[in-house]
Amino acid sequence: MVKSKNTKKIEKLKSDIVQVENEIAEKQKKLEEMKKEMTELENVEIVSLVRGASLSVDEIAEIVEAYAPVVKKGIDN
Repeated sequence: MVKSKNTKKIEKLKSDIVQVENEIAEKQKKLEEMKKEMTELENVEIVSLVRGASLSVDEIAEIVEAYAPVVKKGIDN
């Protein structure tokens, strides 16, 4: 069977599509890894700040509860 000009283009496009889909999958995986690393670093920063405050767990909970509605309201607006 003789391949037409369009058949060759179609095969090339199929190959290119698979390649781009693979690249997208790799980028999405890298993005998720970067987000996870950022969250871990933010958590370390939060823990450092809390420990440096020399407050009890109950005092920290009170502060968070007192300011949570203010922060949430600011986000909603």
